[in-house]
Amino acid sequence: MELFISVFFSVLVAWALVAPHLRPATTAENLDAVGGVLNALLEQKTRCMQLLKDLELDFSTGKLADSDYSRMRDTLTAELAQLLTRIDECRAS
Repeated sequence: MELFISVFFSVLVAWALVAPHLRPATTAENLDAVGGVLNALLEQKTRCMQLLKDLELDFSTGKLADSDYSRMRDTLTAELAQLLTRIDECRAS
């Protein structure tokens, strides 16, 4: 019986020592890197949205032709969609 208790506590101590090393690392450096990427993506999103607003203003004041406006709006909208997808992925991880 004493042997069983000794083995049980030995396994328990070994598990307590090894278990933290089996989990994925979430160090402060990793969190800072993810946070830095997220901040950069959010800044790009803000810039892209401002460009869309400026584009709308330029079109409404007659500074842009319909074809140029459509092409530029489609490009910016596609870029914004990609940024939003990347932001969601970054927040999920």
